[in-house]
Amino acid sequence: MHHPDPAIPRLLRPGVLALLIAASAALPATAQDGVTLTGRVLDAATGAPLPGANVFLAHTLRGTSTDSAGVYRIAGVAPGAYELVVSIVGYHDQALPLDVRPADRLLTQDVRLAPAVYELDAVEVTARPPRRWWQRYAEFEALFLGPSPNAAQTEILNPYVLDFERSNLGNVLTATAAAPLQIENRALGYRLTFQLERFEWDRKARLLTYSGRPRFEEMTPQSPEQAARWAEARAQTYLGSLRHLLRALAHDRVEQEHFQVMEDFTRERTDIETDAYYVTDVIEVKPITRDDVLFPRETPGAFGLSFDGFLRVVYTQHRHGWTYRRDWKPDEQVSWLKMNTLLATIYEDGYLFPPGALQVHGAMADERVADLLPREYTLAPENQNEP
Repeated sequence: MHHPDPAIPRLLRPGVLALLIAASAALPATAQDGVTLTGRVLDAATGAPLPGANVFLAHTLRGTSTDSAGVYRIAGVAPGAYELVVSIVGYHDQALPLDVRPADRLLTQDVRLAPAVYELDAVEVTARPPRRWWQRYAEFEALFLGPSPNAAQTEILNPYVLDFERSNLGNVLTATAAAPLQIENRALGYRLTFQLERFEWDRKARLLTYSGRPRFEEMTPQSPEQAARWAEARAQTYLGSLRHLLRALAHDRVEQEHFQVMEDFTRERTDIETDAYYVTDVIEVKPITRDDVLFPRETPGAFGLSFDGFLRVVYTQHRHGWTYRRDWKPDEQVSWLKMNTLLATIYEDGYLFPPGALQVHGAMADERVADLLPREYTLAPENQNEP
């Protein structure tokens, strides 16, 4: 049985950018089909029901709150691997791995939350955070939301729940959140509730690590024109992304989806983090097939992923002008994949398990929180062949 990892780590090298990423892609589930999840949320100490608890499937649009009896119900869940996240003020959050199988129609999962005991330190209350906080927040926001045009229209609505610390001679910035981040993405038309698990930026090593669990909610468009803009922005964000690649790989549609995937031998000898790789006259690559990297697993719709060395991935259609580019190769949107585990699993919807199984360099490493799409997202037919 395969379960999602409780944390979703990412490693990024801004500028040169490497990424350890969790990917999730389109799920063909609607409210009238799929599996129904239900259960009760209870106080672990007393067994009393907890009304008003937030219950959601991480990275999806599917979530709810418990009723007066502590009961929740989430319908229309497609088969696959998920995290069921439960939270309420005054209790420790809990994230449970779920493996939803095609034969399931009703899946019951009770959750017991432990009361949280907080030690209150003396704090200084000010009308506004100090200037140093704002400087650190600006650095956090740029790294967390990312460099895409989507970031300019994405806002963290409750930044004051964040706290920052500097360590290691000021080179390492860490961020913690006292409550879930409320994020509004006006470029894509989503509101996110993001449970930040970890954020650490090592400026000297140029290494960013963050993890978290988002819940998505659809925003209501104010006009047909706005709905059309959101649909177009979502399509452009999806096309050429890592989740697009993984889903194409699972469905054996890599070439049809405008990807080229090759084994890269040059990368083994020349560090991709240096300019020497990019000015090499001859880059040694060998095309691969789906069968070179995927094999069937026992679970229906699941495939094992395994490969040695680096895969060089080229998306041959132009999309964002912002995407990671080298000045001397401006027309290529190139990424490199490397396994961080011996084996991973890809589901037909493009979900990768464990989430940290792939390290990604290059163009796809620019995809961050402002570019997140829910697992339910599917590309509209009119956008199937868009560049």
